[in-house]
Amino acid sequence: MKKQASVLWGVVALCLTAIVPARAQVGIHAGYVHSTYAAEETSPVLKDKAYDGFEAGLDNRTDIIGGILAVRYGLTYTYLEQELTPVANYDAKRVGHYLDIPLHLQVGIPLGIIRVYAFGGPKFVMGLSSRTIYTNGESSLVWRMYNGDLVSNGDVDNALENHVDNELATYAGSDNKAYKRFDILMGAGLGVELFGILNVTAGYDWGLFNQSKLDGVKRHRNQFNVGLGISF
Repeated sequence: MKKQASVLWGVVALCLTAIVPARAQVGIHAGYVHSTYAAEETSPVLKDKAYDGFEAGLDNRTDIIGGILAVRYGLTYTYLEQELTPVANYDAKRVGHYLDIPLHLQVGIPLGIIRVYAFGGPKFVMGLSSRTIYTNGESSLVWRMYNGDLVSNGDVDNALENHVDNELATYAGSDNKAYKRFDILMGAGLGVELFGILNVTAGYDWGLFNQSKLDGVKRHRNQFNVGLGISF
C-alpha cells in the first residue's frame, strides 16, 4: 500500500506540473453521498449499515485540450450520518466529517451547448471527526472513534454502558480507537456540462486502504455520489 500511495502522489505532482500553462476555470459544487464500510467475511463485523450525507466544495478545472481533456482538482467537505438502533431509551447515531482533495482526469466530447465526459482518479481523504452519539435528552455519551475518548454528560444508564463496552470490543482495539484518519479513494464516473457552466455528475469511489484499527479486521470505505456544480 505504501508503494501505491507513492505512485499516486507522483501522479499528482506530474498532473499539477502539466497543467500550469493551461486555462483554469473555478467553481463550486454540492451533492448527495451514500457511503458504506465493507469488511472481509472473516471480520467480526461483516458490514456496517450505510451512511448518508452530503458534500460541498470548491473546484478548479484546467483544460489541457479544450472540451476534450481536462483535470479537475479542489477541496471538498463531506458529512456522513448513520442512524443506529436506539439503546436503553437512548437515540443513537454515528457521524463523520471529512476533508477531501479530489484529482480527476476528465475526457469529454463537446456537443454544442452540451459536453459529455467521463472522469476518474484519486481522492485524498482526511478524517476530521468520527463519533458515535447516544442521547436521551437528560444525559449523553459520545465515543470519539479516531482518538478513543468516551465523553459523558449526566448520569449514563448502565445498560448503555454495557452496550458501549460491547461496541468497543467489536469495533476497536485496546485503546478504543476504531478508525484511521487518512485514506485514498479511487473513483470513476460520468458527467454532463451544460452551457459551459452547469455540471451534473455521478460517480463511485473505492477505498484503497484498510480503515480499521482492530487487528485482524479489514474495513474499506466505498461510496456513491451525485452532484451539481457551477463554474464561473
